[in-house]
Amino acid sequence: FDVELLAEVSGQEDADLVEECLLEAVRTHLLRASGPGTYTFGHDKIREALYDEVTSVRRRRLHGFIGRALEARNEPEGAQTQLAAPQHLAELAFHFARSGDRARGAMYARQAAEQALSTYAPEDAIAHYRAALGFADTSDAQRGELLLGLGNAALLANSHAEAVAAFEAAQSWYERAGENEGAARAAHRLGNAWWQQEAIPQARIAFETAVALFAGRPIPESVTALVDLSSLLTLSLNQHDEGRKYAKQALELALQIGDERLIASARRALGNLMVRAGDLEGGKAVLVEALDLAAIADDPAEAAECCACLTMASTWSGNFKHAVDYAQRQIEFARRCHAHYLLRHVYTHLALFYFYQGRLDQAEQMAAEEQLVLGRSGNTEAQAYLDIVKSLLAAQGRGQFAEGLQLAEGALTAWRGLNSNSVVWHLGNLAVLQAVAEKRDDALALLDELEATMAVLPPGSAPFIMVLDQMATTGLLLGERERERLFRFYPMLASFRGRIGNSIIDRLLGEIETLQGDFAGAQVSLAAAEAIARREDIVWELAFVLVARANLALAVKGEKSTETARALLVEGLDLFDKYGSTPISERVRDTLRTLNGPRRGSAKERPALPSGLSVREAEVLRHVAAGRTNREIAEELVLSEKTVNNHLERIFAKIGANNRAAASAFAVRHNLAK
Repeated sequence: FDVELLAEVSGQEDADLVEECLLEAVRTHLLRASGPGTYTFGHDKIREALYDEVTSVRRRRLHGFIGRALEARNEPEGAQTQLAAPQHLAELAFHFARSGDRARGAMYARQAAEQALSTYAPEDAIAHYRAALGFADTSDAQRGELLLGLGNAALLANSHAEAVAAFEAAQSWYERAGENEGAARAAHRLGNAWWQQEAIPQARIAFETAVALFAGRPIPESVTALVDLSSLLTLSLNQHDEGRKYAKQALELALQIGDERLIASARRALGNLMVRAGDLEGGKAVLVEALDLAAIADDPAEAAECCACLTMASTWSGNFKHAVDYAQRQIEFARRCHAHYLLRHVYTHLALFYFYQGRLDQAEQMAAEEQLVLGRSGNTEAQAYLDIVKSLLAAQGRGQFAEGLQLAEGALTAWRGLNSNSVVWHLGNLAVLQAVAEKRDDALALLDELEATMAVLPPGSAPFIMVLDQMATTGLLLGERERERLFRFYPMLASFRGRIGNSIIDRLLGEIETLQGDFAGAQVSLAAAEAIARREDIVWELAFVLVARANLALAVKGEKSTETARALLVEGLDLFDKYGSTPISERVRDTLRTLNGPRRGSAKERPALPSGLSVREAEVLRHVAAGRTNREIAEELVLSEKTVNNHLERIFAKIGANNRAAASAFAVRHNLAK
């Protein structure tokens, strides 16, 4: 407390005399000086005991005196409604509430909450809104707005349960009051709260309720409710026709109102729908227009949403460099408006892009950045997506397949528990990892599930293409047994030339065409895939393209096919080795050994290895049987210890051993020991 305020409240004109009285309390340590003209109690119990000694009537009167004195201090600066410090407003709310003037207490608590939100302090805003609601009774005309404010603050603070409760209470309050517009606003925000938790059925009901209550009124809230319903139907439920209907209604209303921000939002919803329905170029044009409008209107939140949509559109159209640019712009816009929710996927996207471009350290840095963001928000869906990308970094980037498979399996379990429609985007990622790790039966089971899922997706849509891509990639890794399925889906895949899902579509087409014996077609497809990979610096895909070209050369069996294939395989192997992706690298090495001709210990002089062991795995097993440690094996074979450990994990899995002794016994039984 400060001395001048104390003097004013106690009716003393001379503040110096008041301070003299306080010095005795300072000397006995009941008070202590905390600054020029300000004091605090030596212990809060002292203040509490003195407070309790004051009679209740006098206490209310003193609170009123203090509140009016604080008000008077701010009046010369202009405004009870424009106070700069939320703490001052909180003090006013505190004193007026305890003076019996609950209306003024509620007013100042609400102002304190609004000030806290304007300075991006949602936790403080929640406390002030709770206080305001405590001061206002159920018949207070401001109660609905206070509940909405509490919900908005809770949503910004990632307190989803409190946000849902506040918005539901607000909707009920407005409905009882017969205020449809207020009830619609509450229902709309309730939908946002549910959607952020991936509670899709609840979010849809809330959005549809909001749209029905707004009844097409030309007001901003009606436009945003239509946009959100359209986006939910498109992104989470793959219901493109329904989504398009609401997006068009939103755009018509926005144009009628003439608000650039609303027009940008509606165009973003429509453009994103067009992209996900398969019209990449048309959708991108609409999204670019929406981004320009959002930037002109200085709406960073909407601009961030537009950038998020353009990131994916650029990726799918084969322009990784533009995708990275849009993702980085999204981060800038999201930071401007302090909206952590808008960052829930963007660093994960960048991690994936950098991984494909061979920038593994940067990819892992982006994954770590995303983990920090999600640590604040606790978004399960976004965490599952991050874990899928981390599984690729671990398995195919660092060769840590056991860790990668565990991450991917956990992510898939999380998605199945949230929204089955989200599973289709990433189900195939696990299938690919299982195929690489030679877990054939598991990969085949997921392939069957992918095929069943694809049957209910809109043909030509983004998730439809993603599933096709994942099925083709998995099938090619599994080999001969999947030819029938690959040939069956080839015509559908061929309609998406020039596109990127998880892979460059032209590369997959070229590999299938090689299997079909269409060597001329394969040459064209692989040349197109290589052009995209080199143009966009997608070195991971480039490595696969080079190996595919080598396989094509061997299939053609020309005069210099072996020489050409060897050169391509060496170039591809160099790229794979940068990732440490041991199983894929070993497949390429095995092919190279075959091309290099029979040598002592080569595959052509030995019978087939037992249990599907590769040449390198058999070599590692011999060293294990000889009693060498992982470090000694690594030094002997010029490998890293991590790579040796990964080899051992696969060896144990293939031969059914759970320790080195059992593996050594297997080696002796099958004449693999030195």
